[in-house]
Amino acid sequence: MSETHATNYRLAKALGVLAITASAVAAEYGAGINFVSVQSLSVYPAVHGLVPLAMFVTGIAMLPKAYLFAVFSSVMPRAGSKHVWIARSLGMPAGFLVTFLYWATGPASVGVLGYAFGTFLGQGMMPISHAIGAALLTPTGHLLCGLAAIWITFAVNAAGVRHYGTFVTVLLFVIIATALIITAFGFATSPDTFVAAASAATKTRLAAPTTPPADSLPDFVSVCALFVFAYAGLGAGPALGGETADAERKVPRGI
Repeated sequence: MSETHATNYRLAKALGVLAITASAVAAEYGAGINFVSVQSLSVYPAVHGLVPLAMFVTGIAMLPKAYLFAVFSSVMPRAGSKHVWIARSLGMPAGFLVTFLYWATGPASVGVLGYAFGTFLGQGMMPISHAIGAALLTPTGHLLCGLAAIWITFAVNAAGVRHYGTFVTVLLFVIIATALIITAFGFATSPDTFVAAASAATKTRLAAPTTPPADSLPDFVSVCALFVFAYAGLGAGPALGGETADAERKVPRGI
């Protein structure tokens, strides 16, 4: 390929600080924190009410990672991010190994979330339209819903990185609005209301134990370990270095 012809193909460099921030937040919240926080009690029930503390402690522990991402992005804001950093710092074998582990675990987690998406959407639609919700919860509806989500996401990415930036920015504001609504509703509503709703749904009378059991330190540590993977979404920010104008300055600011 001639040099003149090759220069016709360049990365768009159309993203800014907000899109980088939105990409990382959307990946962390949607694919990690939002899922892990509500599922951890079913896996480690003895953690009890310490899930928010586990989220906070793990977030503090991840600050050095965020700092390193910002530093590396300021000197090597390239498409490939972690692979480029590790390969150039420690050699190609190390870069390949670390990135291969991400290829193995990343798609697996996305597959789990994608499989659960149909059920989540169907249950969410039930109070709005029982017919639509029931249709989405059927095997056919589940399959069609998942395929639609996959191809809509593919179409957004294939349309260009500018459309991707708009998409994740919208998701960022949806996440913020959802978090604020849940927080306000949670603090403004009596716990008895939630217990009554859960009792009606399970057809079981629920009551607090007379002697609350002690929290489990091993379960707390295990939940913290789950949140380590939840915070992996931070890597979505520096991955956009090749598509960002003035990336040496904007990518670290976004992180």
